[in-house]
Amino acid sequence: LQRFVNTNLDFKLFEYGPGLQNVTVLYGCHNLYGSIPGQFNCRIDGLNDTIAFPEPGALGPTGCNASVVVPVLEPLADQIGNVSLAQIINHGFKAKYKVDSFCIECETSRGRCGFDPNENKTSCLCPD
Repeated sequence: LQRFVNTNLDFKLFEYGPGLQNVTVLYGCHNLYGSIPGQFNCRIDGLNDTIAFPEPGALGPTGCNASVVVPVLEPLADQIGNVSLAQIINHGFKAKYKVDSFCIECETSRGRCGFDPNENKTSCLCPD
């Protein structure tokens, strides 16, 4: 069984950058909407004839079996139907790493601010 998961950031560490728009990819629609620009067939749980398509905005499944929300660069969201969904998503999106006062103090003391994945927090790498 496939799981569909929205794009999420750890908001303690990151925030979305400017110029983004959410796009919802609706899966398992079984041609409820007729022909839609950007529509494609995909294999889900062994079914080959499952229709999927992207829609601007953050939507729920709305009559389809599943949906996934992903942020994309705003100018590319306008290209839905003209450019493949893979091309739009492969451009990625902007995210900003949050620099807290800890990093400012660290760099003021000639250290380098880093991230400790074991502790899941920023740390100061001192020159000595």
